[in-house]
Amino acid sequence: MQILRTGHINLIWTDFFSMNWRSKAGIAILLILSSLGGLAQSQARTTSAKLWADSVFNSLENKAFPDAAAVKPVLDSSLHIFLQSGDTCRAAHMSSWLSHCFDVIGQTDSAILCAQQGLRWFKPTCDSLVLMSINVNLSNA
Repeated sequence: MQILRTGHINLIWTDFFSMNWRSKAGIAILLILSSLGGLAQSQARTTSAKLWADSVFNSLENKAFPDAAAVKPVLDSSLHIFLQSGDTCRAAHMSSWLSHCFDVIGQTDSAILCAQQGLRWFKPTCDSLVLMSINVNLSNA
């Protein structure tokens, strides 16, 4: 085993090729297990974020937004989570709601942009009411 000193960092160098096969297998298993642990933590964060976005979606569905400016950041965060998870139908729905919020606070250019993005994310498998909502937002703005 060699210890190399570079500045303030101590690097430990082990000649990997001189190790026996059991040591190499142990290192390989350790690397695989540590990468799986990081993957599991990442999936847990993604799952909890998706659950949060789903709860936001369910709590706001079929409701009026009394304060569009206050709801907008929550909708935006949920939209990003739905896009990361690949749920384009809910992303289109969130985009429609965002479009409505921008329209209410007087930012018509942003309202049109959100509605157009919603049209791009809308797929034939999505609820047709989402498409109607997006079209209403386009005609209002």
